Amino acid sequence: MAFKYGSFFHPDLLKQFQPALLTQVLKTAAGFLDMRGFRIPDAVDGKIDYLSLAGILSEPDDGIPGDLIEALHVIGEMGIDEQFEELLEMATGLGLTVSDDMTAADLAASIWLNNRSLLARKEREGTLERRKKYHSFRGRNPMLKIDVADLPSDFSGLEADLDDYFRKKKNGSGCRIIARSTGGEMRFLVQHGQQIRREPTRNGRESTVTIFRPERTDIVILDPVYRELRINANSTRDLRKLKDLFGLHLLQDSEAFVYEAKYSLEPLRTQREDSLRCRDVDGIAAVRVTEVELDYGGENNHIRIEKAKDIFKALAAAPAGAESEPLFRKAVFSLTLEGEKRPRAVSVRAGNTAAYRRGEQAAVIENWMRARGFILIGSGAYENVA
Repeated sequence: MAFKYGSFFHPDLLKQFQPALLTQVLKTAAGFLDMRGFRIPDAVDGKIDYLSLAGILSEPDDGIPGDLIEALHVIGEMGIDEQFEELLEMATGLGLTVSDDMTAADLAASIWLNNRSLLARKEREGTLERRKKYHSFRGRNPMLKIDVADLPSDFSGLEADLDDYFRKKKNGSGCRIIARSTGGEMRFLVQHGQQIRREPTRNGRESTVTIFRPERTDIVILDPVYRELRINANSTRDLRKLKDLFGLHLLQDSEAFVYEAKYSLEPLRTQREDSLRCRDVDGIAAVRVTEVELDYGGENNHIRIEKAKDIFKALAAAPAGAESEPLFRKAVFSLTLEGEKRPRAVSVRAGNTAAYRRGEQAAVIENWMRARGFILIGSGAYENVA
């Protein structure tokens, strides 16, 4: 069974926790660990057999408690240096004592031991930033006005309709929606089951089969300013159902949002390097194109993918060919934000699909794309909307 434990398999990484905190987490599964021959130290300063513990966690079986699975997953996802400041704020809010020698992993473990639901909720919210590929649906009516304050706060009807949809797909029941307003947007986590899976598993020397239902979290973002839904889902069918039902329950119109091109790569073809200007957009330090998909058309539907550290420099150095001028179907931008050393990859496909991290800096990235014409705005954004 494909449980996710982060880095808990490695004894050196287990040592990053204060022994007292790790011991408290392990006590939630004391019986299981005892049956596997691992003794949890009684004293705070007792020695932990890290090698033995890592070996047990690296070979899970059906007897492992669900609480330990959840603890290791959530603590592993949240207990990283990048999350330290947020973890510190959470711990302070809970009134926890934070010593100067506590690591991010220590903070995550301490919060989990005091308020499991809080840390689990923050981990799920972090899914928003980790997901990159979103499909965008524009408001059918260009005059549509959306005020977040006027949206319903009770999503039980939406949950019921989605529950019915996923149940008919044999995904099981129990759909849940978690809503959060941030940065002027409404963000929704849609948690539901997937089809039953069977996988071979090991229980000591015995080979068995485990039957389980994986969980999936779809993400729906409502942008009231630009009147659109952005959706990350598992399939095209799910995308359409989420679009329809969110339109129906939020705006009383299942056709409030429609599939229509949001992104255009024409600036790359017509303006070349000039389309990458960024000095006039706050927050953007540099932009390059590192990959393009070129469509030459013709009876053979000729498509070519070019990759380089800087595409325009590479194309300029290449010998001229006799082929017709291609259309740009996809581009990958290497975009460096002010204050960041490492560039971010922003993948855009002409139409309505883009892939990049959707954290707080997403608005900066979209501002640049609008300024350069990679996002359609004004009347051009609605010229084909029925």
